[in-house]
Amino acid sequence: MLKTTYLSSPTQVNSDLKFPADGFINSSNDHQYDRALRSSLRFFQERTRIRLGLILQDHLPTGMTIEQQAAQRFAALGSGKQAALLLIWSEQEHLFKIEVSYQLEGVFPDVLCRRLEQAARTFMLSSAPFAKRDFLTEIIVTMGIDYLDFQKSGQVHEMAVPSLSPLAAMSQHFSGGAGIVGRDCTASLEQVQSAVPALSVELEHSMQPDSSLNVVLQRYLDSLRLGIGSPRLPLLSEGSQFFRMNKPHTAAYLQRMHRYYQKSMPYQILQNEDWAVVKFPIGSPVQPILMRKNAAGVWLVDEAKAWAYFHLYEDGSSHAKFNSGPFAFAWRDQSSVYYDRIVPPNLHDHMSDTITIMQRLQAAEARIKQHPQDAQAYQDVAEILQFDMYWIQAAATMYEKALSLAPQKNELHWRLIDIYANTTDIDAEEKHYLALLKSTPDDALLKDYYAWFKKNYG
Repeated sequence: MLKTTYLSSPTQVNSDLKFPADGFINSSNDHQYDRALRSSLRFFQERTRIRLGLILQDHLPTGMTIEQQAAQRFAALGSGKQAALLLIWSEQEHLFKIEVSYQLEGVFPDVLCRRLEQAARTFMLSSAPFAKRDFLTEIIVTMGIDYLDFQKSGQVHEMAVPSLSPLAAMSQHFSGGAGIVGRDCTASLEQVQSAVPALSVELEHSMQPDSSLNVVLQRYLDSLRLGIGSPRLPLLSEGSQFFRMNKPHTAAYLQRMHRYYQKSMPYQILQNEDWAVVKFPIGSPVQPILMRKNAAGVWLVDEAKAWAYFHLYEDGSSHAKFNSGPFAFAWRDQSSVYYDRIVPPNLHDHMSDTITIMQRLQAAEARIKQHPQDAQAYQDVAEILQFDMYWIQAAATMYEKALSLAPQKNELHWRLIDIYANTTDIDAEEKHYLALLKSTPDDALLKDYYAWFKKNYG
């Protein structure tokens, strides 16, 4: 079914319906993520030259359906000569609407827009405060990547539809203060873990880890090609299985990853003892694939650490975050994002297969119960959540508590800047920039980064 093309004219567009230059209108009561969304809109429009409008509202205008509002607002977005997209999020009615100009219908067909509109309802019904932000930023970035890919290849691929984590409620609980940390959260996690469906016998057999690094790498790439998003994939590290429980990997998302890996060939494998990095050419729109050998001598893929140790920018490029860490050997010739401002924990003591992440988390929580004013106890929990599982929303709460108990630890400000940059909590990120500018005003890197931050987020 063809969409209606809406053309603007002086008689159609009232002055109060005009969009600002950045395309962002928020009449709702929630403005926590305005700066992040404005930046995403600006970046999308600069890269694609598509006019993108985003409207957030608490409820629909009186006497108007969302379809009627979309038609009216789309006419106000721009002329019919320019490719345009409009997104409307209406909180009270749990409605999300996408309008697409006729120039883009081949890239974003009606069936895809309807799927995205239906997916939004899951996020609207979530109790997690960051669900709306997660959904909107993900589809803005994904639509931009898919459009640029279409321009280069002329091919339309199935777009990955965002999916809300089944642990959103638990992540919300983690983020609400002390949360369930120190209250037997390991038992809660075990309960969720037990609810994850098992793989078929055939997949269980074909996706095992192996003593050959190359065999495991090819099995992992095959799992992406097949779109196997199960957290129970045997060749994944324990932390990566938890990562997938918190961030669902849909089939379309994994298959898109596989396409980008194929386009980024050839890869280079660098190995240092029990650690290995599958490294792709600079500028490739993929994360490196990180692997490690366990005590049994078989290789595992560590997706969680790929996200913890590397930053994936909105343009698709990936960059190492730290000067040190188990994978730093593969980037000796390149500067990192944070240089030595963040020193990741020594993971060699954590990799024993006789002590699970669950056991380490349980022990760390016990230390909080015994020493509730010990900053290091909270930091220990945060490091497990960040560097082993990549549950960064939960890690932020623990780092904030540690910092409140040890305000002199500037590295915690840097760690929280890293986390909030990835959760797009711009106000929280700026709070820690300002704290560092007060305590270390002569740090040239800090001043450069904050200048960039102000340029992009205002």
